[in-house]
Amino acid sequence: QPQSKKERIVNENTIAFYDAMKTKFATHRIYCPTPEDLGHKLRAMAQWNYSWRSERNQIEMELDLSGVLLDTIPHFTGGMGIKIENTSDRIQKVVINGKPHFAFDEQVIILPNLKKGVNKVVATLGPHASPEARLTYISKRMPAIEQKGGTIEVQVISKTTARCSFFAPEAAVVLNADWQEWNRAGDGMLNASVTSGRKLILKQIGGGEFAITRAAARIVDYKGESSSVTLTLQASAQPDAALWFRSAKAPRSVMLGNQKLEYKKSERDFNVALPEFFGQADLVIGF
Repeated sequence: QPQSKKERIVNENTIAFYDAMKTKFATHRIYCPTPEDLGHKLRAMAQWNYSWRSERNQIEMELDLSGVLLDTIPHFTGGMGIKIENTSDRIQKVVINGKPHFAFDEQVIILPNLKKGVNKVVATLGPHASPEARLTYISKRMPAIEQKGGTIEVQVISKTTARCSFFAPEAAVVLNADWQEWNRAGDGMLNASVTSGRKLILKQIGGGEFAITRAAARIVDYKGESSSVTLTLQASAQPDAALWFRSAKAPRSVMLGNQKLEYKKSERDFNVALPEFFGQADLVIGF
C-alpha cells in the first residue's frame, strides 16, 4: 500500500520479476507463499513469543501464540521452518505438542499448523541424519502431517503448483501426486509435485524387487503381490503421461484395463507410455 504522503510506485512491467521467480522456483528448494499466507506468517513471527533451552542432545522450544491478534494466524503457520544452527549435529527426531512429527531435514523443522496457545517443540540431535522416512521440503502451506500405519499423510493447500520432497530410504510412492521421481541421485529422495491442494500419502513399496522411479501420472493406489503390481491411476489432462519402473524381473505384460500396453527398456528402467482414458483405471504389471 502507498506510504503516507507518497505516491505508490508502479512498475511498467513485472514480467521480468515473474520470470526470475519462476526460474528460482524450478531450481531451488524455496517456499512460495501467497500474499495472504505471507502476511499471516509475518504477523505470526512479529506477535508470538518464543523461548528455548538445550540439554545434552535435545533442544526444547516453546512457541507461544496466545497473544496473536488474529485467530486465523495459527491456521497459517504450516510450512514455516525452524532452522537449528551453530552445531554440526543433525536433527534425528522431532516431537510437537507431545506427538511425533515427520517433517524435517538435517537442519530445519517444517511446522504444521500450531494451536493458539503454547506449543512445545522438542528436537533430538545426533551425528547422523535420521534414517526414517519423512517429509524434508514443501513449497506451500502444510496444515497437518501424520503417520498412519506404514504411511505418512501430508495435507497440502495450494491453488497452483506445489513441490515437495520426501526422504524414502526404500522404494516408495507418493499417492495423489501429479508427478514424482525417486532416487535419481542415489540419495533416497522422492521428489513430487501437485497442481492443486490435496492429501499426499507416502506409501512404502515392500520387497525390494520393484520400484517406481518416475511417474508423470497421478497414482491414487498401489498394491503389490509376488506375481503382479497394480497401480490405480486417475485420468488427468497432462500430456505425455508415462511411468518408469525398475524390477528384478522383466514384465510379462502391462495392462491398462483391458488394453495391452507396450513397454521399453532404457538402461535399468522400464518405460510405459499411458494412453488417454477417463476416470480411474488399473495399470497391472504382471511378472
